[in-house]
Amino acid sequence: MRMRTVLLQLMAVILLTSFVPHAAIAQGAAADRVTVILILDNSGSMATSDAGNLRFTAARLFASLLDEGDAVGLIVFSTTSQPLTNGLVTLRNKADKENLLRQIQASLPDGYTDMKAAFFNAGEMFKTFKPDMGRLVIVFLTDGKPEIPQPYPAYEQETLDLAVSLGMPVLSIALTPAAQTPFLSRLATETGGTVVPADDASDLLDAYLEVFSQIKDRTVIGSGVTLSPGSASLEIDPALAPYIEKVNFVLSKPENIAARLFNPAGQETQRDDPSISFVVNDPRFTVTSVVQPPAGNWKFQLSGSGSVQARAILRSRLRAEIVSPGQFHQSGQPMTLVVHLIEEKSGGQIVKIIGEAAFSALVTLPDGNQESLDRFYDDGTHGDARANDGDYTRLFVNTGQPGSYTIAVHGWKGVIPVERNARVEVVTFPAIIVDEPIGEYEIRAQPLTIRIHLEGGTPPQLDRGDLIALITAPSGKTHEIALSSSDDIYTANFLPAEDGVYKVQIEAREAVYKGLPYNLTAQASFIVHIIPTLTFQTKEVNLGKVEMAAAQQGMTVPIAVLSASQRAELVDVELEDAPGLALADNGPFSISPSGESVIHLQLVAQPGAVPGAAAGRLVFTTQQNVDLLGAEIPLRLELFQPSLRVTSTPLRAEIPSGCFNNVGKMTITFALDSAQPETIKLKLEGVEELRLSPQTLQLSAGEQGVALEFLPKGDALPVGEYDAILHVEGRDGLAIYPEAGIPLHLVAPSLLVRCRRPIAWGGILLLSFLVIGLVIARKIKAATRPPLVTGTLRYWPVERGSGKAAEEDLTAFKKTTLVIGHGETCDLSLPDLDEQHAILGAEKSADEVEVLLEPLGEVRKGYGLIHAKTPLRHGDTFRMGNYEFQYLSDKGE
Repeated sequence: MRMRTVLLQLMAVILLTSFVPHAAIAQGAAADRVTVILILDNSGSMATSDAGNLRFTAARLFASLLDEGDAVGLIVFSTTSQPLTNGLVTLRNKADKENLLRQIQASLPDGYTDMKAAFFNAGEMFKTFKPDMGRLVIVFLTDGKPEIPQPYPAYEQETLDLAVSLGMPVLSIALTPAAQTPFLSRLATETGGTVVPADDASDLLDAYLEVFSQIKDRTVIGSGVTLSPGSASLEIDPALAPYIEKVNFVLSKPENIAARLFNPAGQETQRDDPSISFVVNDPRFTVTSVVQPPAGNWKFQLSGSGSVQARAILRSRLRAEIVSPGQFHQSGQPMTLVVHLIEEKSGGQIVKIIGEAAFSALVTLPDGNQESLDRFYDDGTHGDARANDGDYTRLFVNTGQPGSYTIAVHGWKGVIPVERNARVEVVTFPAIIVDEPIGEYEIRAQPLTIRIHLEGGTPPQLDRGDLIALITAPSGKTHEIALSSSDDIYTANFLPAEDGVYKVQIEAREAVYKGLPYNLTAQASFIVHIIPTLTFQTKEVNLGKVEMAAAQQGMTVPIAVLSASQRAELVDVELEDAPGLALADNGPFSISPSGESVIHLQLVAQPGAVPGAAAGRLVFTTQQNVDLLGAEIPLRLELFQPSLRVTSTPLRAEIPSGCFNNVGKMTITFALDSAQPETIKLKLEGVEELRLSPQTLQLSAGEQGVALEFLPKGDALPVGEYDAILHVEGRDGLAIYPEAGIPLHLVAPSLLVRCRRPIAWGGILLLSFLVIGLVIARKIKAATRPPLVTGTLRYWPVERGSGKAAEEDLTAFKKTTLVIGHGETCDLSLPDLDEQHAILGAEKSADEVEVLLEPLGEVRKGYGLIHAKTPLRHGDTFRMGNYEFQYLSDKGE
């Protein structure tokens, strides 16, 4: 019974147009044609949410009210998505509409809600859309959120992106409060659509008719409930009739009631009446579409017991348009109602009428109470922004109750009435709750956590936007910090730098809730006690290799310290576990406030220090009430003594060392162990007639050989043997071994001894030239020698065939030409040939020798005669007299 009553009541709003965001109707609020894709959720939860399958009944009523020329697509989805129509179906006549209604039949609900698959099918249907099919919208019904058998994090965003990419508004019907999700709010906002709530299945017809009113601009007459048996009358005012293009007479009824429609002349309407464009008789409703109906009293004659609701849905050229408010409004805030009087011209053009008109409104609150607004203003008062601009305005302030507000606007242009209904959800915005910081905190260089959450509202999440924390320090300095969101918790970090009381204000930036600007704020305060902190940023001191002499003079050790204190702090330092090392100064050292300082320590090697690896710890201390972080710093270095080792065995050199010069040479090996290049001086002692070159060396670390030259200061050194000492000198601190110098034995040999090697090499070179000359002469002779004829020549009498062939080894002749004929002087003599019939010769061609056949008599090759020298290739055949010849190369190619 409740269901039947609701079905009757819902017809009252069939086309009292609710406010639609301008993006949703940007394609033309009263365009002649529309294309609607109906998407129905048929998931398993619908077995509970809509056990009576009213979603299919409501969808049929929706489709029956569409006009000829409109187009429809049907999609049902659950775990998968299934189109019920083959693309978009244009309703060209009554038969098309009746066929469409037959396709909207209930099916067994089951499975998940793969909305992405449904929008994909909508995109496929959209491919058949043509520009002359009017504006396109999607009507989307669901009782949940996007869910698939194997979910993944990006699925919901992918679904939203796919819907947005279709480029058409999505008008969603949220069945049950659980379906009123942030996803549907974002879907409406980002596609330019809207969300119509249906608390339970009994609200579905209402919801579908409200969506229809947002797509097709209409005026409704009739009200109340009529009991059957009896009649329900609908009066069309004669003054209004000229502006009416079509009327849908709609009757909502129980299944047991039958109805007949009579025109003002008392005649029952018939399907074949030319003015009747469409009739549908559903068990739960009837729709009769009449074109240009005459004025007067139209009547439904009823039979059967129960209550019905009759409405006439008029399409006229004059309408009211509710511009504001939108779908949602914040509770407790004044609601600005703005209404336009519009006229729909031919071709779908919409014109706002500026001039005399009157509007009033009846606002029904969520608790059922009603308030009447007796007048709207276009004079710049009562919230009207500008006088005489056609924006009729009125403020409604009683918005303290969250819930659905119904606004029924009534207007008149002279005696012609216009009506428009809107349903606005007044919602409680979620409040900002500051969880922390609250109370008192001791700050030791660690930041405080700022954490807030939203409380209240359904749901307690913003559609989009950011929350900002404005923190005012005791000095009055303000810090702006953006909060990050995770699992509906907003957090950030803040490091106070002052003692005292801090004030926090949380503000929203570009935030939207239910499609409305979100501007709520929250305040809190907390107290901070700064505990000074010194952070030693140097984590380890590694001095590497240090010379002992430098270490004894002192090594500078820089230590970086970051101070979070507001004043200068003093620290002391001790060197621990480092025998042989000490600090020249243990402090105290001053650390500058609020920033980074560098302490320069002096580390000294004591007399007892020995070369090798050394390690220890620098330990810093300070007064109380100061936290030290990283105050123990490891110290490592390696002390070493640089040294130079020179070849210690006696060295021998000849002076002069060659046949044609008087310069002696010697290579000496130096092994340097030092952290830097060293400059070395060399001095020769014991032979005054010689000088040393070079006398100064630049040596790098490692072992290296140096070539030394012994140059006579005047005439050549007399023949004989000499002993000398090579002295090596370096800087202070460089140990040189051997300390006494390097002994040298120098020999000045005779001329014969010095030149024995050049003489021996001269003989070898002369002999080599003779051998090379002989080889070259032979090669020249071979190169100029004429080439020999090579290969094998097979021949046989023509009448016997090649099986009886004889062979001649041409190579064995070792001749440059071979004569073939019957003469005694021929190399190959055969009867039946000329005296000299042909000559075989050889010529060089490039890198190879060619065998040439030169005809002296008649020689045939194939079917032709040979008249000139012809190269023979392996396997070539030719004929002379009664003999067939075949040439075979030694190379076989």
